[in-house]
Amino acid sequence: LQVPEPELYYPAGVEMTLALTGPVMTLPPSEPIVSPRRLSADERSKMAAVLEQLPARTHAALSNRPSDLLNVMFIGSREDVTDAFEAAGWMQPKPATLRTNIQRIRAVADGRGDRTAPMSDLLVQDTKAEMSWQKSFNDVSKRHHIRIWKQPVTWNGQQVWVGAATHDVDFAFLRPGKAMTHKIAEDVDQEREKVVNDLVFTSCVDMADDMDRLDVPMVTRNATGDPMRTDTRISILQLNACDAPTGMAVADGSAL
Repeated sequence: LQVPEPELYYPAGVEMTLALTGPVMTLPPSEPIVSPRRLSADERSKMAAVLEQLPARTHAALSNRPSDLLNVMFIGSREDVTDAFEAAGWMQPKPATLRTNIQRIRAVADGRGDRTAPMSDLLVQDTKAEMSWQKSFNDVSKRHHIRIWKQPVTWNGQQVWVGAATHDVDFAFLRPGKAMTHKIAEDVDQEREKVVNDLVFTSCVDMADDMDRLDVPMVTRNATGDPMRTDTRISILQLNACDAPTGMAVADGSAL
């Protein structure tokens, strides 16, 4: 029996969105804030040629239905991508097994979260994601998540990765090919910006920009029928070695 508490308790690292009702006076930062640079005009021209070689969306593993849009591009090594997401407090999901499925069912029954819950497979050019990341709180029906695939093209000798970022907001039942799955937020651009903002905050990003993709539909649906809206842009992040990240999240969920 779960007895309601008169107060809410938030552990360290919980994300909150605040809306100001008036001006706030703050002291200037002790050190200058260095924002990631943007692509130069010459780089944008060359990047357009790279984007033409990249796939535009994912497909469901079993039905082969078109699914999530590829809306984030990373430039850097696997270690660079891993370090940036870990610094931002994201976690990799566990593989789908009998044990992890039971853990997820118990999380639903207990009304709690599962920070490493498995993610279903989506394919890019018949290939499963090489890495996946998620961020959640205390509700297994909701989570930020992204699947990432390495691409054969390079950028100035560095590896290129593409990711499909969407925000799970609820459970859905009896969808095509799935008895139960997650429902995603319709405005997928907000999840794209969530990924960008989290990683930029860590100082693990040297360059952050975005470009339009003409081969991406503005309105479509994913493989299970959820509507998706986008401005068709893809965000492009060039990562660094992340030697001194800001806001490093540690294993117990607290932040340094």
